[in-house]
Amino acid sequence: VRTEGLPKNLRDDYTALSLASVSYTMLHTTGLSLGDQEVADLARQGFSDYAEAVTRLQGIIPAAVVGYFKQEGLPAREDVIPEVRRTIEGVDAAVGRGSLS
Repeated sequence: VRTEGLPKNLRDDYTALSLASVSYTMLHTTGLSLGDQEVADLARQGFSDYAEAVTRLQGIIPAAVVGYFKQEGLPAREDVIPEVRRTIEGVDAAVGRGSLS
């Protein structure tokens, strides 16, 4: 049983899922480079699944952080959550276009 706050737990989960995602990327590359399409296809699906989970967690984390601060009695502003989500979406879109600067 984990006793840390929700934001830390989500960060740890995000880290583990990111590691799995990059591992599937490496396995996909390995399968393709060594001519094993079955391994490449399996790894591609794994990468896709973990990438989706990472994206979902990224959307949950801002509200968890603000909620944790409020629970601790800090004057955290909930109205910033949509702005943080827009920032994340903007960066994701810029990376997708190859125009992150």
